[in-house]
Amino acid sequence: METAAKLIRVTRREMEAVFDRLEGEHTTRLAIIGPTVALSSEPSDWPEDVRGQQVFQLSETWPRSVDRVIRLGQLDRLVLWDLDLGDAGVRAIAEHLTRLTSLDIGGNKIGEAGARAIAEHLTQLTALEIGYNQIGEAGARAMADHLTQLATLRIGYNQIGEAGARAIAEHLTQLTSLDIGINGIGDAGARAIAEHLTQLTTLRIGNNQIGEAGARGIAEHLTQLTTLRIGNNEIGEAGARTIAEHLTQLTTLDICGNNIGEAGARAIAEHLTQLTTLEFWNNEIGDAGACAIAEHLTRLITLDIGSNKIGDAGARAIAEHLTQLTSLNIRINKIGEAGARAIADRLTELRRLDLDQNRIGQSSVEVVGQRLRHLTQLSIAENLDVRDIGPLAGLPSLENLDVSKTQVSDLGPFADRIAAGWPVRWDRWRVWYGLMVEDCPLVRPTVEVVRQGPEAVRNYFRELAAQGEDHLYEAKVLILGEGGAGKTSLLRRLYQPDRELPKEDETTRGIAIHRHDFVGNHRRSFRL
Repeated sequence: METAAKLIRVTRREMEAVFDRLEGEHTTRLAIIGPTVALSSEPSDWPEDVRGQQVFQLSETWPRSVDRVIRLGQLDRLVLWDLDLGDAGVRAIAEHLTRLTSLDIGGNKIGEAGARAIAEHLTQLTALEIGYNQIGEAGARAMADHLTQLATLRIGYNQIGEAGARAIAEHLTQLTSLDIGINGIGDAGARAIAEHLTQLTTLRIGNNQIGEAGARGIAEHLTQLTTLRIGNNEIGEAGARTIAEHLTQLTTLDICGNNIGEAGARAIAEHLTQLTTLEFWNNEIGDAGACAIAEHLTRLITLDIGSNKIGDAGARAIAEHLTQLTSLNIRINKIGEAGARAIADRLTELRRLDLDQNRIGQSSVEVVGQRLRHLTQLSIAENLDVRDIGPLAGLPSLENLDVSKTQVSDLGPFADRIAAGWPVRWDRWRVWYGLMVEDCPLVRPTVEVVRQGPEAVRNYFRELAAQGEDHLYEAKVLILGEGGAGKTSLLRRLYQPDRELPKEDETTRGIAIHRHDFVGNHRRSFRL
């Protein structure tokens, strides 16, 4: 039974009721994710594995038992993210759900033993996501030997090394999509993939120290690529030029952290004119490189150009030329108020915008709130002149707002949404959903309330709405000191000037309490 795609947050007890329903409906697809996974509530933003179906997100830790999952014996697609199942849980799934053609089991600590169980039992798999599972070279070899029907494999962050990469390249020749990032495969592993897997259209190979030689091998052999993610690989300007000259069918390119400079940026901009997604983080391209990208790559919809020493001139060029952008990350630059205003004035189709650490102030916040009405995600963190988030409260689709390390003290403008369930979070890096306020000088509510968690903040605003709000015009002052030090004399000079000072033998016994009332500038009575 097909159902509309949506994210459903449930407790473990509620999930039991969901399993009862799924058994009766003979469902063939199931997606369950752990409580710390950040997933947009907009299904069009989801990874391919979960797109088009209901996704259940647990609000608490998953019990290691997978009995209820394996009772759904008719499943052919299964997603279990970050649930800490271990090799035993995965072995049970592999032995019982042998009809699976697609399995995403990332972040479950399954190790080599879990990888072997999958390889031995799930031989009909055509798509497998097994990232962040510590399977090592031996686990990679087992999968390469058995899962020869795979067309899609995501095996990132598994310490498989050059040998594991070679095994995959030599045996899994039907692959069209491969994610092998963060595995230490080096340039030799990259060349093996390039020479054997010539049907690849999607390759993610970031953080593997492949260097210019590995980049050259990919560019010369994998000419059918439309998506390449090659970030943090030390390929330099020369590697960028080789990619630009050979891989002209690319529509998505992630080349972050490769020190390609302005010249590498120009080569990409001049040759890869089909690009719709470009991630260019930390390449020191400056305003000139940003201008080249803006002038040539006018089809871009998504651009990540953070940490590139871009000023307001680069921001203005992006705003003037890339009017189709729906996602822009320009954090850790120096675009200032002028650059932020240009972006807000012209890029009115933006859904996501990251302006962290850009020396922007309150006027930028106001223009963003007025102009960018389609925003679902906005980050303005670490801009110390930002104080008031009131201008953003009218953005109708805003799901995620990060104002961490700003001078924001009042969350009241979002009180209704918070009371209705929008979470406020202190730890900005743990989950990217809701309102992030780490290290803000909060007063309404206080830091202490926020650090207790989202429910405490919701209760604060609910009680405020129910009981109303007033200020207590009162302060307590304690005057402490040794006997005979002059405490009573100080009190009379400050608050009882008409009384004589105490005589030498006039000593206060114990504690004396004095109430002092006066009318302040606000025309309200104030009590000390």
